[in-house]
Amino acid sequence: MTTTPTGPFLLYAAGSNGRGQLATADLQDAYTFTPCTFNGCQRGALPPGTLSVIAVKGGSNHSLALLSRPIDSSPNHPRIEVWGCGDGTKGQLGPTYVNEAGDNRAIFRRIALPLEDHGLAGYEISDVAACWETSFFVLTKDGQHDVLISMGGDVFGDLGIGGLGTENRKALPFHIIGFTHIVGPDAHGPSITDITTGPHHAVVLLRAGNKQHVAGWGTARHGQLGPLHAPSGRALPFSPSPVAINLPIDTQLDPVCSVRAGNQHSLFLHASGRVSALGSDAKGQLRGLHTAEDVQAIGCSWNGSYLQTRTGLLSAGANTHGQLGREGVSETALGPVNVPDTSRVVDIVCGSEHVLCVLESQGQAEVWGWGWNEHGNLATGSLSDVRAPVRIWPPSPAQAGEKTGEVVGVWAGGQHTTARFPSSPETHQYCKRFLDHGTIGACLPDPIVGGIYKEVLDLAVMTLTVKATLYALYLAPYMALHVGDDCKWSDVMPVGLSTFTPKRRVPTVPMSFCVSLRLVSQAGGVIGSLGSARIGISLENSYTTTHWQLLYWRCITLSPDQGLLFCR
Repeated sequence: MTTTPTGPFLLYAAGSNGRGQLATADLQDAYTFTPCTFNGCQRGALPPGTLSVIAVKGGSNHSLALLSRPIDSSPNHPRIEVWGCGDGTKGQLGPTYVNEAGDNRAIFRRIALPLEDHGLAGYEISDVAACWETSFFVLTKDGQHDVLISMGGDVFGDLGIGGLGTENRKALPFHIIGFTHIVGPDAHGPSITDITTGPHHAVVLLRAGNKQHVAGWGTARHGQLGPLHAPSGRALPFSPSPVAINLPIDTQLDPVCSVRAGNQHSLFLHASGRVSALGSDAKGQLRGLHTAEDVQAIGCSWNGSYLQTRTGLLSAGANTHGQLGREGVSETALGPVNVPDTSRVVDIVCGSEHVLCVLESQGQAEVWGWGWNEHGNLATGSLSDVRAPVRIWPPSPAQAGEKTGEVVGVWAGGQHTTARFPSSPETHQYCKRFLDHGTIGACLPDPIVGGIYKEVLDLAVMTLTVKATLYALYLAPYMALHVGDDCKWSDVMPVGLSTFTPKRRVPTVPMSFCVSLRLVSQAGGVIGSLGSARIGISLENSYTTTHWQLLYWRCITLSPDQGLLFCR
């Protein structure tokens, strides 16, 4: 059955497609942006009622798309669905995918997981990740700790379940990854605040009570999980179960707000704007990172590192295909990417050896890309590597054809690229609720649910926990904490498209106010004593055209040292 396009977005993909991982309804590599196809829908149309494409993640030959769609009985509480395409032979796309897809694996199909049959009734998927032949799903439920499940290949302990035998592994539709040995049996939680994957290793940020933990599993030979040794003293090539990762910067004093993984290295962005790095420096991918300051976002290709700062974009590592974005330069240490200095970097995503960034130029969102292009992953129409950043969206008039729209999201897999666009200018009316310099819960009208505005006396050091369900937020927002009774703006910092995503919970982080507020992950910062103050969280559009939809906030909790708590 087919349907007419009713949603406000189009999803395009380009690059390697030998197993149908682009969902373009064929197995041919795509050298330009090509519409994705969803089961039961016309080509290029998303499932009916889709409010947002939250994320797209890719393994070697499979892709996952996280969609927000309304529930008829509760339109203000949309459900999150996972759709998958490509190779599912290792079980990475669920227990029924291979039989349902047959030879037609080159379209997105909804992945149904028997959560209720395995004691997970009431849990919802809030995030996804993928490595080589493995998929991960973060599950959340009100009043319960988060659960991380995995399914698929386990060649280097990718599943994180301790090297379960093949037969036992195949007997289960998915596996629950345990963290009790890391956070402790009596800890409240954990909450999973971020997850990242390389080809064969994964790293997660955990929050249990007021303490942050960093954990990882999979390949470890190059130190990407920190130094791991057997009792004999022999270095371990991989860890089949999660291990605690210790960083050179104390995470309790300077929490990690995001993590990214390459092939043999891992990066950690701290609240202070500093970066920790573990793993191989064979390609220069760690060189100079410790000197960077005021970093706002990080990215990893297989053999490269990328830092977004207030003033631009920096890169380090392999440059065999132009991955560093600075043509004619052989130096692999940290240096600037040659993006237009008249634009502001909004977001950055990395594939195996190609990079995309979203720039804001005169109120217009543009996508620029560079690096490896053997499979057409940069959608330039050719297979030549791109050694300096070029604009790939909006396309040139000669390449545009019927492809139009303003980019609202980009993702990159190993050898492919995915981008999301509004389907037409009229869709701006679809999300016509504006956030205009207001404080959520205090200055904004419905449909905000729950109170999140509170007077706090004698505020010194406090902890802010935000558990929010934010649907259909597109473009790149600014997010800030308001301090003061008159709702004036504090200093704001951009939050990248890949950082602030629907249903991604903000970690509990120690905070203190300072004159210039720094965000920690999706929100946060450290806040000194201000006496009586009103605290709120605010969102501001970063583009001149405002089209957001804020549908539902599940829970906001302020918990200073004095024990204040409110949540609805």
